[in-house]
Amino acid sequence: MNPPDLDSTLWPRVFTLRIIIGALLSGVAIMAFMAIFLRQSGGMPPPPPTPLVTYLALGLSAVLLVTHRLILKQVETNARKRIARQAGESVDASIPEVGDLCGVYQSSRIIAAALIEGPALFCLIAYLIEGQWISLVTAGILWIGLLFLFPSVDGVARWIMDQQEHIQQERSQRL
Repeated sequence: MNPPDLDSTLWPRVFTLRIIIGALLSGVAIMAFMAIFLRQSGGMPPPPPTPLVTYLALGLSAVLLVTHRLILKQVETNARKRIARQAGESVDASIPEVGDLCGVYQSSRIIAAALIEGPALFCLIAYLIEGQWISLVTAGILWIGLLFLFPSVDGVARWIMDQQEHIQQERSQRL
């Protein structure tokens, strides 16, 4: 359970991030329905003998699905070190502002979501062009990965508390 003031501070940020992630989720879902409909209705030309676009989409998806976690952690680590350095330079070395950490959380999740959404859309375009079911399945897996980024107030509060502990440790190591 979070303190009431923390929940009231987090709710607007979480709500904004939910809208953004929800828009990305719905964009991929709408594109999937359009691609399936167009492909199944016979409105697309027959697939080429070598599904080159599918291969490219699958390769990009694999790379970005793995690296999005690394990039997410790197963004968080860099921001945490910056906050720890700024807090260490100030006269008041209290616990970092929740607003700063909320901004870091939002930015890192938007970057991670974009790194998943792009390959999902690419897979759907590959399915539309070439009709390979593996592209559609991969887009579905990426959509589920995007769904895991949908935030909750409790999850963000836990993340902020963890980051505050890391920042305190980084500050104490410098002293």
